[in-house]
Amino acid sequence: MPSNSTVAAACRKFGVVRRKVGEERYAILMDTAEHAEALFQADPNADNGKTNRGRDPLFDIEHMVQDACRKRVEAKLLDEEGEACGD
Repeated sequence: MPSNSTVAAACRKFGVVRRKVGEERYAILMDTAEHAEALFQADPNADNGKTNRGRDPLFDIEHMVQDACRKRVEAKLLDEEGEACGD
């Protein structure tokens, strides 16, 4: 994955929440992001439909992160500030 892409930048940020989302979910997030990036790279001129298909994995990522946050709140897991806020 090119290190200057928006998706690559998001992947680097996943490291910040890795502990909160767990290793299994982190691996899925990374795989999903790489899949999205491959679709975007395969459609540099946005003329073959792969850019549109690349958006779906990004929504999947959003849902996975939201689900992890919701589960942390439900389990009352504390963050670094000692709050169960789901961030």
